[in-house]
Amino acid sequence: MYPPTELGTPTIEYLKSSLQSLRMYRADRPNGYNDIADDALKITRKSFERFRPFFVASHAIVTYHGSIQYHDAINLDVDIIIISDKKTPRVIFESAYKLQNEMNNLESWPTGKCETNFAFLTLDQIEKETKLFNRGVQYDRNIHLDSMLGSCILTSELIFPKQQKDFDKIKNKFTDILKASPVLLGATIEEVEDCIKTRKERRMR
Repeated sequence: MYPPTELGTPTIEYLKSSLQSLRMYRADRPNGYNDIADDALKITRKSFERFRPFFVASHAIVTYHGSIQYHDAINLDVDIIIISDKKTPRVIFESAYKLQNEMNNLESWPTGKCETNFAFLTLDQIEKETKLFNRGVQYDRNIHLDSMLGSCILTSELIFPKQQKDFDKIKNKFTDILKASPVLLGATIEEVEDCIKTRKERRMR
Protein backbone atom coordinates (compact mmCIF):
# COMPACT_ATOMS: atom_id res chain seq x y z
CA MET A 1 0.00 0.00 0.00
CA TYR A 2 2.80 2.42 0.82
CA PRO A 3 5.52 3.70 -1.52
CA PRO A 4 8.90 2.25 -0.48
CA THR A 5 11.13 4.37 1.74
CA GLU A 6 14.50 3.72 3.33
CA LEU A 7 12.69 2.94 6.58
CA GLY A 8 10.12 0.76 4.89
CA THR A 9 7.22 2.93 6.13
CA PRO A 10 5.75 6.23 4.90
CA THR A 11 7.42 9.28 6.41
CA ILE A 12 6.92 13.05 6.28
CA GLU A 13 10.44 13.30 4.85
CA TYR A 14 9.48 11.02 1.97
CA LEU A 15 6.38 13.14 1.34
CA LYS A 16 8.44 16.34 1.28
CA SER A 17 10.83 14.77 -1.23
CA SER A 18 7.92 13.76 -3.49
CA LEU A 19 6.42 17.24 -3.28
CA GLN A 20 9.75 18.75 -4.27
CA SER A 21 9.90 16.47 -7.32
CA LEU A 22 6.40 17.51 -8.33
CA ARG A 23 7.20 21.23 -8.06
CA MET A 24 9.56 20.94 -11.04
CA TYR A 25 6.57 20.43 -13.31
CA ARG A 26 4.92 23.65 -12.15
CA ALA A 27 7.80 25.71 -13.52
CA ASP A 28 8.13 23.57 -16.65
CA ARG A 29 6.32 25.28 -19.52
CA PRO A 30 7.17 23.21 -22.58
CA ASN A 31 4.75 25.19 -24.74
CA GLY A 32 5.92 28.63 -23.67
CA TYR A 33 4.69 31.23 -21.23
CA ASN A 34 1.80 32.36 -23.43
CA ASP A 35 0.26 29.04 -24.42
CA ILE A 36 -3.47 28.38 -24.21
CA ALA A 37 -3.14 26.75 -20.77
CA ASP A 38 -1.81 29.99 -19.33
CA ASP A 39 -4.62 31.90 -21.06
CA ALA A 40 -7.08 29.48 -19.45
CA LEU A 41 -5.67 30.27 -16.00
CA LYS A 42 -6.12 33.99 -16.61
CA ILE A 43 -9.76 33.40 -17.59
CA THR A 44 -10.28 31.26 -14.49
CA ARG A 45 -8.88 33.92 -12.16
CA LYS A 46 -11.01 36.58 -13.86
CA SER A 47 -14.13 34.44 -13.48
CA PHE A 48 -13.51 34.02 -9.74
CA GLU A 49 -12.73 37.67 -9.10
CA ARG A 50 -16.37 38.76 -8.79
CA PHE A 51 -16.88 36.20 -6.02
CA ARG A 52 -13.65 36.99 -4.17
CA PRO A 53 -15.29 38.92 -1.28
CA PHE A 54 -17.44 35.91 -0.35
CA PHE A 55 -14.52 33.48 -0.30
CA VAL A 56 -12.10 35.79 1.50
CA ALA A 57 -14.61 36.87 4.15
CA SER A 58 -15.51 33.24 4.86
CA HIS A 59 -11.85 32.13 4.97
CA ALA A 60 -12.68 29.58 2.27
CA ILE A 61 -9.41 28.86 0.48
CA VAL A 62 -9.81 28.52 -3.30
CA THR A 63 -7.12 26.48 -5.05
CA TYR A 64 -6.61 25.06 -8.53
CA HIS A 65 -4.73 21.98 -9.67
CA GLY A 66 -4.38 19.74 -12.70
CA SER A 67 -4.11 21.01 -16.27
CA ILE A 68 -4.02 24.75 -15.70
CA GLN A 69 -1.53 24.36 -12.86
CA TYR A 70 0.92 22.39 -14.99
CA HIS A 71 0.35 24.32 -18.24
CA ASP A 72 -1.12 21.20 -19.85
CA ALA A 73 -3.23 22.10 -22.89
CA ILE A 74 -4.04 18.48 -23.73
CA ASN A 75 -6.74 18.06 -21.09
CA LEU A 76 -7.70 21.64 -20.42
CA ASP A 77 -10.36 21.49 -17.71
CA VAL A 78 -10.70 23.48 -14.48
CA ASP A 79 -10.05 21.56 -11.26
CA ILE A 80 -10.95 23.57 -8.18
CA ILE A 81 -10.90 22.65 -4.50
CA ILE A 82 -12.46 24.96 -1.92
CA ILE A 83 -10.92 24.31 1.49
CA SER A 84 -12.41 25.34 4.83
CA ASP A 85 -11.01 24.76 8.29
CA LYS A 86 -14.44 24.37 9.86
CA LYS A 87 -17.86 23.80 8.27
CA THR A 88 -18.18 25.29 4.78
CA PRO A 89 -20.64 28.25 4.90
CA ARG A 90 -23.77 28.03 2.77
CA VAL A 91 -22.87 31.23 0.90
CA ILE A 92 -19.72 29.49 -0.34
CA PHE A 93 -21.67 26.56 -1.78
CA GLU A 94 -24.11 28.94 -3.45
CA SER A 95 -21.33 31.12 -4.89
CA ALA A 96 -19.35 28.13 -6.12
CA TYR A 97 -22.30 26.47 -7.85
CA LYS A 98 -23.26 29.71 -9.54
CA LEU A 99 -19.68 30.28 -10.65
CA GLN A 100 -19.33 26.70 -11.90
CA ASN A 101 -22.46 27.08 -14.03
CA GLU A 102 -21.15 30.32 -15.50
CA MET A 103 -17.79 28.77 -16.36
CA ASN A 104 -19.40 25.74 -17.98
CA ASN A 105 -21.04 28.16 -20.40
CA LEU A 106 -18.03 30.33 -21.16
CA GLU A 107 -17.66 31.26 -24.82
CA SER A 108 -14.08 32.49 -24.43
CA TRP A 109 -12.50 29.20 -23.30
CA PRO A 110 -9.40 28.46 -25.45
CA THR A 111 -10.43 24.91 -26.36
CA GLY A 112 -14.14 25.59 -26.84
CA LYS A 113 -16.05 23.79 -24.08
CA CYS A 114 -15.01 24.59 -20.51
CA GLU A 115 -15.37 21.60 -18.20
CA THR A 116 -15.19 22.28 -14.48
CA ASN A 117 -14.66 20.06 -11.45
CA PHE A 118 -15.37 21.72 -8.11
CA ALA A 119 -14.77 19.91 -4.82
CA PHE A 120 -15.20 20.99 -1.20
CA LEU A 121 -12.88 19.98 1.60
CA THR A 122 -13.24 20.57 5.33
CA LEU A 123 -10.15 20.01 7.41
CA ASP A 124 -12.11 19.31 10.59
CA GLN A 125 -13.94 16.52 8.79
CA ILE A 126 -10.72 14.88 7.65
CA GLU A 127 -9.29 15.14 11.17
CA LYS A 128 -12.42 13.62 12.71
CA GLU A 129 -12.58 10.77 10.21
CA THR A 130 -8.86 10.04 10.53
CA LYS A 131 -9.16 9.75 14.32
CA LEU A 132 -12.05 7.31 13.87
CA PHE A 133 -10.03 5.31 11.35
CA ASN A 134 -7.03 5.18 13.68
CA ARG A 135 -9.31 3.72 16.36
CA GLY A 136 -10.61 1.09 13.95
CA VAL A 137 -14.02 2.72 13.51
CA GLN A 138 -15.55 2.62 10.02
CA TYR A 139 -17.01 5.77 8.53
CA ASP A 140 -18.89 6.68 5.37
CA ARG A 141 -16.05 8.20 3.36
CA ASN A 142 -13.10 6.23 2.06
CA ILE A 143 -9.65 7.03 3.47
CA HIS A 144 -8.36 7.26 -0.10
CA LEU A 145 -10.91 9.96 -0.91
CA ASP A 146 -9.58 11.99 2.00
CA SER A 147 -6.02 11.44 0.78
CA MET A 148 -6.90 12.35 -2.81
CA LEU A 149 -8.49 15.64 -1.81
CA GLY A 150 -6.08 16.19 1.08
CA SER A 151 -3.02 15.84 -1.12
CA CYS A 152 -4.28 18.84 -3.08
CA ILE A 153 -3.83 20.94 0.05
CA LEU A 154 -0.11 20.35 -0.37
CA THR A 155 0.11 20.47 -4.17
CA SER A 156 -2.46 22.96 -5.44
CA GLU A 157 -2.07 26.72 -5.92
CA LEU A 158 -4.15 29.70 -4.89
CA ILE A 159 -6.67 31.51 -7.05
CA PHE A 160 -6.38 34.48 -4.67
CA PRO A 161 -2.73 35.03 -3.63
CA LYS A 162 -3.82 37.17 -0.65
CA GLN A 163 -5.13 33.98 1.00
CA GLN A 164 -1.58 32.69 1.44
CA LYS A 165 -1.49 33.23 5.22
CA ASP A 166 -4.70 31.24 5.77
CA PHE A 167 -3.53 28.63 3.27
CA ASP A 168 -0.27 28.11 5.17
CA LYS A 169 -2.25 27.49 8.36
CA ILE A 170 -4.36 24.89 6.56
CA LYS A 171 -1.25 23.16 5.20
CA ASN A 172 0.36 23.03 8.65
CA LYS A 173 -2.78 21.59 10.21
CA PHE A 174 -3.09 18.93 7.51
CA THR A 175 0.57 18.00 7.98
CA ASP A 176 -0.09 17.52 11.70
CA ILE A 177 -3.01 15.22 10.82
CA LEU A 178 -0.71 13.20 8.55
CA LYS A 179 1.88 12.83 11.29
CA ALA A 180 -0.76 11.21 13.50
CA SER A 181 -1.99 8.81 10.81
CA PRO A 182 0.47 6.55 8.96
CA VAL A 183 -2.39 5.20 6.82
CA LEU A 184 -3.48 8.64 5.59
CA LEU A 185 0.16 9.65 5.18
CA GLY A 186 0.88 6.61 3.03
CA ALA A 187 -2.21 7.15 0.91
CA THR A 188 -1.33 10.84 0.47
CA ILE A 189 2.17 9.95 -0.69
CA GLU A 190 0.64 7.57 -3.22
CA GLU A 191 -1.52 10.39 -4.56
CA VAL A 192 1.49 12.68 -4.98
CA GLU A 193 3.49 9.90 -6.65
CA ASP A 194 0.59 9.25 -9.04
CA CYS A 195 0.54 12.95 -9.91
CA ILE A 196 4.27 12.85 -10.70
CA LYS A 197 3.70 9.82 -12.92
CA THR A 198 0.91 11.60 -14.78
CA ARG A 199 3.04 14.70 -15.32
CA LYS A 200 5.89 12.58 -16.72
CA GLU A 201 3.52 10.81 -19.10
CA ARG A 202 2.01 14.08 -20.30
CA ARG A 203 5.45 15.53 -21.00
CA MET A 204 6.21 12.56 -23.28
CA ARG A 205 3.25 13.26 -25.60
